[in-house]
Parts: sequence; structure tokens; C-alpha cells
Amino acid sequence: MACFLKLNNWVESLINERKLSLGHSWEILPMQGDASCRQYFRLESTGFCSIIVVSPQERIDNNIFISIAKSWKRQGINVPEVFHVDEKNGYMMLEDFGSVHLYDCSKPSINMERYRQAIRQLHKIQAASTQGLVVFDQRFLQRELQIFDTWMVQHQLALVKPSLLDNVYALLIQNSLEQPQVTMHRDFHSRNLLISDQGLGVIDFQDAVCGPLAYDLVSLLKDCYLRLSDEQINLLINEYLRVLNHSELLQQPIAKSDFVRWFDLIGLQRHLKVLGLFIRLAMDEGKKSYLADIPRVLNYVLKVSKKYPELREFDRWLTQTMMPVVHKQSWYQR
Repeated sequence: MACFLKLNNWVESLINERKLSLGHSWEILPMQGDASCRQYFRLESTGFCSIIVVSPQERIDNNIFISIAKSWKRQGINVPEVFHVDEKNGYMMLEDFGSVHLYDCSKPSINMERYRQAIRQLHKIQAASTQGLVVFDQRFLQRELQIFDTWMVQHQLALVKPSLLDNVYALLIQNSLEQPQVTMHRDFHSRNLLISDQGLGVIDFQDAVCGPLAYDLVSLLKDCYLRLSDEQINLLINEYLRVLNHSELLQQPIAKSDFVRWFDLIGLQRHLKVLGLFIRLAMDEGKKSYLADIPRVLNYVLKVSKKYPELREFDRWLTQTMMPVVHKQSWYQR
């Protein structure tokens, strides 16, 4: 209630200062949030609609979001315009792209044209300037991978971290660093892409970094919240590479076999991190809905671990040690 009162006062102050023009009646409605500590609201009035984000400054640097939003907008990426900011209270008023996510359009069947639109936005993101972005370097990667062994292996499953994980992590880090480093959204999936009147809109980009080429595509095609078929993934990789290899982003074309290895292994890095993250969100923050997505993410991990000889020992540990304990978890459904 206190939050609503403060937001109403902020909107009224913008109206009184003639920075915002609304009809005689308007209201602020709560929206479903994401995995972060941000809160989202929709401001509705006759002929006007916008999103209000409450993002606590003591936990999040909102200037990063604002800076990236303005920069990407100038570079032709379809991100929301930032209308107004209250820096002290962590309020931002943004362009409203609506409520229909790519996720909503992908059930019960995948809309391939929407995915092609997403890949077109991805090409623009990857061509954007990396200036000022945090680098997805060895320390960053190691920190993310440790979320898996801290939260999934040790905290949730009560297993001892096997020493073989260090070799797996080293392989995944090497794979990441050997790829071309580009602007990376870092959470480019179906729940962060909105179907708007302006085309496919991109949101939740505040964690953008300079990182490996294949990361965002694997986030999109091996989505933690829904599954594309192997045939659909292969087709979309082909289409992505066809445009990429004729772009100015690379000094020389990339062979598909090389790219698929990058794609698989950076996907393994992401999905191991996500397994630990989903456990932390569920157990530490009470966001239990993420537990339902863990089996899908585990399937991605198991599929890659069986594909590459370098991961044979890891695959054996997964299937013989970790998965039997996972099967006993109350939240696990095969």
C-alpha cells in the first residue's frame, strides 16, 4: 500500500510539473515480476500506457539500465524508451511493449517466424558497441559456475563437490574465451521478448556484458522455460549463421561444426549456473515456481555431457551419482 501511495504521488508530481499528460482518470496496476528484486507496475490512462519499474538503488545501479537502453535505442535495437526517472526512489517509467511474450506465442507450438524476428534483434545486439560493458571473463565465468556446485550439488542434494568439476569448469571457460567476444544480453529468452506494435521488443537487458558469441543464441534456442525440437534448433542455427557469416561482425566466416561446439558448451555453462540459481531462488527467496523448470534444464545438461568425449567422466558422475539423488527430490518430475 505504501509503495502504491508513493508511486501515485510521483505520477501526480509529473502531471503537476507538466512532464506527463494523462486523462482525467488513471490507475497503477501491479504486474508479475521476474527473478530479481524489482517490482513492475502498469500505468493506464485513456490513450496512454507505460510501465513503472521500482528498482531499489541500494541493490541495483539503475543508471546501467538507462545507459544501455538509450545506447541500444540509438543503434536500432527495439528496447523500451525511458520516459521519466526518479533516481532517489529508484523509479523508472518506460515505454509499454504490452503483455504478450514470445513465450506466450510458443505454446502449444513454436512460432518459427517469431524466432526469426528474435534472431534479427540478436544480430543487432551483437553488432552494438561493447564500450562500457562488463567483460564476461574467467573470474565472471568461474563465479557463475560455482552457483551450481554451491546451491544444487552441496546445498540441495547434500553431495560432496567432485574434483572433476574443476576440469569441466576449465573446459567451459576455455570454450567461452576462445569465441569472438560481442555485446551479450545475457538473458535473451522467450520471457524477455515481447510482441509489440513496433515488432519484437527486448527487455531485461541491464545485465548486458561483453561475452561469447554463442551465449545469447543458446539462451533463446535452449530456453529454460520451453523446448524447441532438435530440428527447429538446427534450422535456426543455420539461419543465424547465414546472416552472421555475411555480416561485418566477424573477420572470417565460422564453420558450423565450430559454432555448434561453442553453442553446446556455452549452453552447458549457462545451464549449470541456472540449475544452482533456480534452487537458490526457490529455497532462499521462496520463488518455488522455478523448480518446475529444473527437469528441462537438466535434460539439456545431460544431452551435452553425453555428446562430447571430454565430458565422459562428468556424464558418468551425473548419471550415477547426481541424478539418483535428484530423482528423490519432491519437486522433480520426469
